[in-house]
Amino acid sequence: MEIDPKALEDIVRTLIRFAKKVEAEMLTQATALQVFADSDPEFDMKKLLETARKNPKIAEVLDKKYGEFEQGVIESIRKRSLDQDVAKILRDWKPSGPVH
Repeated sequence: MEIDPKALEDIVRTLIRFAKKVEAEMLTQATALQVFADSDPEFDMKKLLETARKNPKIAEVLDKKYGEFEQGVIESIRKRSLDQDVAKILRDWKPSGPVH
């Protein structure tokens, strides 16, 4: 299998930009939540986060959003046509729902 260096570079850059965007959003929300928690001494942030982590809707939304994408990438790797198929998957992928 020959991997097009430009295609691989594009994939890596896309993944890094996505990771930075997700982390920025998480840090923003964590900061806002901490400000709220600091303003109310009775607010139990640990309990709120524990409840949210156990919410099956979160896993359901993430599985729906990323499941097909993940399968497409895995199938591309197995078929040894990574450079063409993954680039097409990334171009065609249109995640739906709210940004997390």
